[in-house]
Amino acid sequence: KLPRPLLTLLEARAALEFGWLLVTLPLLSRAPRGDGHPVLLLPGFGTGDRALEALRLFLRSRGYVVETWGLGRNPGFNRRYANLIEQKVRHLHY
Repeated sequence: KLPRPLLTLLEARAALEFGWLLVTLPLLSRAPRGDGHPVLLLPGFGTGDRALEALRLFLRSRGYVVETWGLGRNPGFNRRYANLIEQKVRHLHY
Protein backbone atom coordinates (compact mmCIF):
# COMPACT_ATOMS: atom_id res chain seq x y z
CA LYS A 1 0.00 0.00 0.00
CA LEU A 2 1.54 3.31 -1.10
CA PRO A 3 1.22 6.41 1.04
CA ARG A 4 -1.04 9.13 -0.20
CA PRO A 5 0.76 11.96 -2.07
CA LEU A 6 0.01 14.51 0.64
CA LEU A 7 1.49 12.29 3.33
CA THR A 8 4.57 11.80 1.17
CA LEU A 9 4.98 15.56 0.86
CA LEU A 10 4.72 15.95 4.61
CA GLU A 11 7.65 13.54 5.04
CA ALA A 12 9.92 16.04 3.27
CA ARG A 13 9.05 18.58 5.95
CA ALA A 14 11.26 16.68 8.40
CA ALA A 15 14.40 17.66 6.47
CA LEU A 16 13.31 21.31 6.51
CA GLU A 17 12.62 21.19 10.24
CA PHE A 18 16.02 19.63 10.93
CA GLY A 19 17.67 22.39 8.90
CA TRP A 20 15.76 25.00 10.87
CA LEU A 21 16.92 23.34 14.11
CA LEU A 22 20.54 23.73 13.03
CA VAL A 23 19.96 27.41 12.22
CA THR A 24 18.39 28.08 15.62
CA LEU A 25 20.98 26.22 17.73
CA PRO A 26 22.86 29.40 18.72
CA LEU A 27 19.63 30.92 20.00
CA LEU A 28 18.58 27.70 21.76
CA SER A 29 21.95 27.49 23.53
CA ARG A 30 21.07 30.74 25.31
CA ALA A 31 17.88 29.27 26.80
CA PRO A 32 17.88 29.26 30.61
CA ARG A 33 18.89 26.11 32.46
CA GLY A 34 16.24 23.98 34.07
CA ASP A 35 16.06 23.10 37.73
CA GLY A 36 16.32 19.33 37.24
CA HIS A 37 12.64 18.52 37.61
CA PRO A 38 11.27 15.71 35.45
CA VAL A 39 9.58 16.32 32.09
CA LEU A 40 7.36 13.74 30.38
CA LEU A 41 7.26 13.97 26.59
CA LEU A 42 4.22 12.57 24.81
CA PRO A 43 4.32 12.12 21.04
CA GLY A 44 1.68 13.62 18.81
CA PHE A 45 -0.96 11.48 17.12
CA GLY A 46 0.60 8.98 14.74
CA THR A 47 4.17 9.54 15.91
CA GLY A 48 6.41 7.91 18.48
CA ASP A 49 9.33 8.66 20.76
CA ARG A 50 11.74 9.06 17.84
CA ALA A 51 9.87 12.20 16.77
CA LEU A 52 10.76 13.72 20.13
CA GLU A 53 14.48 12.94 20.06
CA ALA A 54 15.69 16.48 19.31
CA LEU A 55 13.44 17.94 22.03
CA ARG A 56 14.54 15.25 24.50
CA LEU A 57 18.22 15.98 23.85
CA PHE A 58 17.68 19.73 24.12
CA LEU A 59 15.81 19.48 27.43
CA ARG A 60 18.45 17.12 28.85
CA SER A 61 21.16 19.60 27.83
CA ARG A 62 19.25 22.27 29.76
CA GLY A 63 19.29 20.17 32.96
CA TYR A 64 15.89 18.50 32.95
CA VAL A 65 15.27 14.82 33.68
CA VAL A 66 13.43 13.77 30.54
CA GLU A 67 11.22 10.72 30.14
CA THR A 68 9.29 9.64 27.07
CA TRP A 69 6.14 7.64 27.20
CA GLY A 70 7.84 4.49 25.84
CA LEU A 71 4.68 3.03 24.30
CA GLY A 72 5.60 3.17 20.62
CA ARG A 73 3.46 5.02 18.10
CA ASN A 74 0.61 7.13 19.50
CA PRO A 75 -2.59 5.67 18.00
CA GLY A 76 -4.86 8.22 19.66
CA PHE A 77 -6.82 7.92 22.89
CA ASN A 78 -6.61 4.52 24.49
CA ARG A 79 -7.82 3.88 28.05
CA ARG A 80 -4.88 1.53 28.78
CA TYR A 81 -2.37 4.13 27.59
CA ALA A 82 -4.09 6.83 29.61
CA ASN A 83 -3.75 4.71 32.75
CA LEU A 84 -0.08 3.97 32.03
CA ILE A 85 0.64 7.67 31.46
CA GLU A 86 -1.09 8.55 34.73
CA GLN A 87 1.08 5.98 36.54
CA LYS A 88 4.21 7.39 34.91
CA VAL A 89 3.30 10.94 35.97
CA ARG A 90 2.73 9.74 39.53
CA HIS A 91 6.11 7.97 39.49
CA LEU A 92 7.88 11.07 38.15
CA HIS A 93 6.20 13.27 40.74
CA TYR A 94 7.64 11.06 43.52
